[in-house]
Amino acid sequence: MAVNSTSVTLPPIVDRHPSLDAITVWLERPISETQIDLVRASCGFLEVHNEPMEFSLEFQQRLQLKQPRDLAFMLLRLMNKGEYLINYAEVALDLITASDADHDALRAVLDRCLVQPYHGKRKLSAYRDTSYSAYKRWTGNSITLYSDRESKVTGETNCNHVEWRISGARSVVSAKLATFEEVLKFDHQAFWRKKLRLYDVDLGKFGRAYLKTSRRTPWMEEWLRGRPFDMDRKIGQLVARGFQEMGSYGNPLKPIVCAQVLKDNCKFNIDRALVRIPEDALLPPRTPLPPPQRAKGRPNCITAYFIYDYVAHWGLYHLA
Repeated sequence: MAVNSTSVTLPPIVDRHPSLDAITVWLERPISETQIDLVRASCGFLEVHNEPMEFSLEFQQRLQLKQPRDLAFMLLRLMNKGEYLINYAEVALDLITASDADHDALRAVLDRCLVQPYHGKRKLSAYRDTSYSAYKRWTGNSITLYSDRESKVTGETNCNHVEWRISGARSVVSAKLATFEEVLKFDHQAFWRKKLRLYDVDLGKFGRAYLKTSRRTPWMEEWLRGRPFDMDRKIGQLVARGFQEMGSYGNPLKPIVCAQVLKDNCKFNIDRALVRIPEDALLPPRTPLPPPQRAKGRPNCITAYFIYDYVAHWGLYHLA
């Protein structure tokens, strides 16, 4: 997959907001209702299920944190007295544009060019304005994309929401989100630099891949009035046109040639026809390192933050 010039241009992006949209934690020793209330105050939403894990009975409580803040994981690290397991996470990136036109243009580029390279036999699917790189939610790694809602981080409009869903303990370990310490130190920029891949389709090379020829130069023929005509590109256009309905997510009014659809459905190798688009403009800023902890015997910054947040949200009453 070469990195070359392409006709696709990214619209200007005003801001980029990375976040952990959701995370699931299993606890060996359930925490109390008072502790649950403290964790709930540090999340957008919290679901608690007091039931054993189906395949490992040692874990007795499941916490599903939606839009958690760092404080939630600091509290869980202080409260937890046994083993724990993180087996699901959603890493999100909100891309904010200045106008509706830029918002729609960015969505068109993402629909056309966003590719998950190691995709297996899964197929691209869609429901309303949301596209999925896998049919099932509990796939190891999958991409979800939607643009019809406000940013969950700041509430800004003109937001394209890109979400990488990680399911299963092994996949979570590979993403470096397996412990509370890794979650607090998670580098969003490094993650998206590795995962966010944009590719355009060179129709000339795509036509040669369909013909399965070793020829690397265009097949030129004379057309009307002796004008040269690229037959490879024409063949590539005709073949790609058959996949336009799949790339438009069931909307016949906006047919597009989607690189992910071609990669999933073509029976021949199209890697040479994919042109890499630099994604630096989409990457979030680098996550700053957490402040160092104080020495033993002095007040810990995590404990001070815990007390401040508790008083701010719940008032003064007994912590026990």
